[in-house]
Amino acid sequence: MAGAEIIVHVTSQELIKPSSPTPPHLKSFKICIFDQLYPTFYQSVLSFYSSSSLNTSVEDKLDKLKDSLSKTLTRFYPLAGQEKDSTTIDCNDEGVLFMVAKVSCDMVDCLKPPNLELAKKLLPFKPVFLDSPDKAVQIGIRANIFTCGGIAFGVSFNHKFVDGTTISSFFKAWAATTARENIDKEVCPHSVAASLFPPDELFSAQMPFFDEITPKVEPERRKMRRFVFDATAISSLKVKARSENVPNPSRVEAVTGLVWKCLISVSSIISGTQNPNSFVHLINLRPRMNPPLPEFCIGNILWRAVANYDPMNEITKELLPCLVKLLRRSIEEVNSDYLQDLQGEEGFKKICNLLEEEREIFSKSGKTFVASSLGKMGFYEADFGWGRPVWMTIGPIIQEAQINAIYIMGSRCGDGIEVLILLEDHEMEILEKDPELLEYATLNPDIQF
Repeated sequence: MAGAEIIVHVTSQELIKPSSPTPPHLKSFKICIFDQLYPTFYQSVLSFYSSSSLNTSVEDKLDKLKDSLSKTLTRFYPLAGQEKDSTTIDCNDEGVLFMVAKVSCDMVDCLKPPNLELAKKLLPFKPVFLDSPDKAVQIGIRANIFTCGGIAFGVSFNHKFVDGTTISSFFKAWAATTARENIDKEVCPHSVAASLFPPDELFSAQMPFFDEITPKVEPERRKMRRFVFDATAISSLKVKARSENVPNPSRVEAVTGLVWKCLISVSSIISGTQNPNSFVHLINLRPRMNPPLPEFCIGNILWRAVANYDPMNEITKELLPCLVKLLRRSIEEVNSDYLQDLQGEEGFKKICNLLEEEREIFSKSGKTFVASSLGKMGFYEADFGWGRPVWMTIGPIIQEAQINAIYIMGSRCGDGIEVLILLEDHEMEILEKDPELLEYATLNPDIQF
């Protein structure tokens, strides 16, 4: 297949509705204030299952997938609805879009090494939704069938009220229903987040770094690259990242700190000087609440930790430990007491004040980097009865937006970390040659089946 164009041809598409109608008292699902901070756009994930794990025909599998998807939607009924207004999802059982496509190559041609450009072709939706929000389905699923018989699921979800934890819970529940042919008794969604963090009908602000989801620069001037850290490299990096403030940095802290350090270096090379910059880490609030919320609670139950680096204030010989300290401090600040203060009417006022403070900080910052960690979401646990996926990744879809994005994911074996980074073209050309980054990370290695 070397040099040949890879064709992805959609052969069918249909709306899959819940197997049982949503009861009248559950027809309206209130979103929370955090959902209102997100525009309507599609984020995506991709999971690849090799042909060696598939023990029945593709046709039988597709029939079973659609049946189990319908059953799973009875538990996740808001995902089969549509936006009604600024605070409500109409749980009208409209359904989710299920597509089937044929790919004109073996899976190995896509994954050795991973072809991030081809990955775009495996997704149901483009990121920016141009119609009115009430016409958007919340989820699109595409089952991409390779010539070898392997399947890659491209799942696009409306980030307006679906976050990574929500889609992971849904995907795992769908896989379990397919494999076991039964439905977990636990009913998942009701408007838990909205009761704690109620929406406001007049609220129209967005997260500062999402102000422009539409292009500021041409998409072809932006690149996404994948860097993989193995267990040995991470162990060495953790030692290098230690400090008196953080004597035992986590794996993610050490890797994130190095990535941030290298991004600072790129900015310094381009500008000729070191400027203040900000690192925003999106945080799943469910386990930080008191009491914790179940992972299946639907919504963008996310907030952000903001770490600010100012070379004038942080004078240090060792930058990596300094950055790790800043990252930990920002994340630890978002604890149960902090979240308690964001609840209710007074919490709404505080959220508005925090957003304005952030806009001021980001306006003075040379660069703002936005990171999201998917490592603990359990996508590799999704077994449809064929074994676990050989690879899971985020869809490279925010490429059209002016966001310096970092996605941090676990590896299939569990002891490595993969990082996807999206930057402008000229920035990426410097980063992908950074000697310190390449000392610990491998640029886009093959996926091992």
